[in-house]
Amino acid sequence: MTVGLYLSDPARDSVRTLSAGHYAGRYRIIDFTLSNLVNSGIYRIGIVLGSKYQTLVSHLGSGKDWDLARKSGGITFFPPYLEDLNEPYPDFERGSNALHRALLQLSGSKIENVLIVDGSIAYNMDYRPLIEQHETTQADVTAVYTCRTLIHSEAPLVFAPELDSRTGRVTHINYGISVSAMSGIASKAEHQVLLNTFVIRKSVLMRLLANSTRTDIRSFIRYTLAPAVRTIRVLPFEYKGYSAQLLNNDTFFERNMEMLSPGHRNALFKGAGNVYTAVRDSSPTNYGTAASAKNCIIADGCKIEGTAENCVIFRNVHIAPGARVRNCVLQTGTEIMPDAKLDWCITDKNVIITNGKTLVGAVNYPLYINDGTII
Repeated sequence: MTVGLYLSDPARDSVRTLSAGHYAGRYRIIDFTLSNLVNSGIYRIGIVLGSKYQTLVSHLGSGKDWDLARKSGGITFFPPYLEDLNEPYPDFERGSNALHRALLQLSGSKIENVLIVDGSIAYNMDYRPLIEQHETTQADVTAVYTCRTLIHSEAPLVFAPELDSRTGRVTHINYGISVSAMSGIASKAEHQVLLNTFVIRKSVLMRLLANSTRTDIRSFIRYTLAPAVRTIRVLPFEYKGYSAQLLNNDTFFERNMEMLSPGHRNALFKGAGNVYTAVRDSSPTNYGTAASAKNCIIADGCKIEGTAENCVIFRNVHIAPGARVRNCVLQTGTEIMPDAKLDWCITDKNVIITNGKTLVGAVNYPLYINDGTII
């Protein structure tokens, strides 16, 4: 039996400022992971929560939109302890202690393996071949990696495995791509990076987490798993589909804009299974008589009366007559008033751009406008 544990805290706090990982117009990153788990037949799921988790819990509800409102199994939330929130550690470094508390509740069960997934990566994967390989090889840990192009702001923040071609094992986990690889990033070379998805034998995981707790170590991958790869048997599993990791403003913007490409969009949504999200009973998007929308993803509940081009637009966005937005990511509740102009911008939730304002970022430095801002 395998249980899925989802680390809801993003790998970096900056993602929380971007509405906790909203993605592709109407989804959240957790939608992809929960869909993967359900499509793989895993219905017992624990979600390790960090601070400011209210919107995430509200989004998930009972889990019925993912067929997880069950008498047996379903979603179990593991909120943080008060002492964790008062400690001077960022959320992404609370992983080991939070996992340890979650595993204590499972220690007496018949669970043999634990599937741990990250809270900042969107991908569409069937976990059954991964679990089958893990059980067949009798590995302590099976780590999922992929080969993908990286942008400069992403490279210092990802985990990269070193693979032994002779034994097939993971011999080392690097935090950040080395300086020698940075020139390859500029030329769009592909690099092996972890998807921060692991199948781990429960007994091994309990032992690792117990050691981490005694030494007050926080980050699971960097300080718990990575130092142990030479003493336990860690085998790789390659995922060959599309993946997008949201780590900061730059990756949030670029990965959302990638969804405007039919190739990337189809690779994500026509992968191993369907992607489910919370159903919202919003009205269809309304287009005015003078509206123009080119190469855009536009969610339901919007009102488009101006011009939108090369944009990802989330729910309940209003673009007034005479307004023009190009190359932008507009999140829920954004209002662009008449004759305003935006180019290369990211708006967080409930932003208002008043009449006639012009805001311009750059392709390599999009302008970010904070939640609830009125300009």
